[in-house]
Amino acid sequence: MPRYRFTTDDGKNVDRGDDTLEFVNDSAAADAAQEALADMVHDALPNGSSLDLSAEVERAGGDEVYHASLKFRGETAEQAHTKPAKMDAQADEAVDPVTKALKADPKMP
Repeated sequence: MPRYRFTTDDGKNVDRGDDTLEFVNDSAAADAAQEALADMVHDALPNGSSLDLSAEVERAGGDEVYHASLKFRGETAEQAHTKPAKMDAQADEAVDPVTKALKADPKMP
């Protein structure tokens, strides 16, 4: 039976498995990676509002056969309502340096 190595990344730690595991084929190994991601989500949430996870499967010889990633973003209603105002403020802050740079360029009228 083929052997596979799993590498997982929870956004803080990358864990490249030391051991290889046996699966009947690539598809079964990919299924196991998906289950690992689900377990990682369960372990990490609801302890935060964002999460970036990934899992990679490679054959024992080093050929990658599967990669999956999961990005979670959550926000309260209050955060959703204040986001446009925050983005406007950030855009306003970006205007001044751009204006100064354009005025400093002798090629600009």
